[in-house]
Amino acid sequence: GMLLAALAFPGSLINQGSEAHDSLTRVRLLHSALRYWLPKSGRLEPHRDMVPDHVYVEGEVPINQQDLAITLGVFCYINLRSLRRMSIILSSSDIDCYVQMWR
Repeated sequence: GMLLAALAFPGSLINQGSEAHDSLTRVRLLHSALRYWLPKSGRLEPHRDMVPDHVYVEGEVPINQQDLAITLGVFCYINLRSLRRMSIILSSSDIDCYVQMWR
């Protein structure tokens, strides 16, 4: 909710230090920390056989492409559509920045 509210302001993603930019950056850093921590934690080792050998890379967390597509759809299309339904119109530049932050 707070992220969507922050996005309502024109130029909200372009300006570093803005609430929207900082919120998206925190989420990206959280995901990065999890990708770093999970392989080192040993919690994925019991599931190693679920990843084909030609895809597996030691120390990396594979991302299911279906989950990735759903996540991008939820965070990009659905959130942006919801803003438009609330009569909050973002510029093309803001939309491009928003999508780029989630990719």
